[in-house]
Amino acid sequence: MSFRSHATTHQPLTRSSHWLIAGLVAGQHHLLCTYNSQTRMTKMVTSTFIASGSLMLYLDNELIMQNSDSTTVELEEGKEYIVHWFVKGTPGSSYSITISSPREAQYQLTRVLDRGGRGFGFFNFNNSKYESIVN
Repeated sequence: MSFRSHATTHQPLTRSSHWLIAGLVAGQHHLLCTYNSQTRMTKMVTSTFIASGSLMLYLDNELIMQNSDSTTVELEEGKEYIVHWFVKGTPGSSYSITISSPREAQYQLTRVLDRGGRGFGFFNFNNSKYESIVN
């Protein structure tokens, strides 16, 4: 039995793979099965700012940014994600979190740290054009 695999990119944000499994029976090639999977990807564009202190931003419990920064992360379409953050800084200082893309995850937060100098929060979203969940 021989196995062949072939992976191609059809669009800039599409990952596609196609596997063909063929068997040799009595000197002839027979197609046993074909599997074609396609995972569409989108980009999450984020930026953060903290005037004085530290800010950590997580996506599905994985640190993606610290302090004042910007980044782009690839997301699978149709999957649910959780964004959460922790902030520690000088009381009275401000911080902000902006997610500008994809549409389902768009988020803007600007806060001032209270007397304790700490802040946290979260929201979740489904990266699908049909459903969005934001708390």
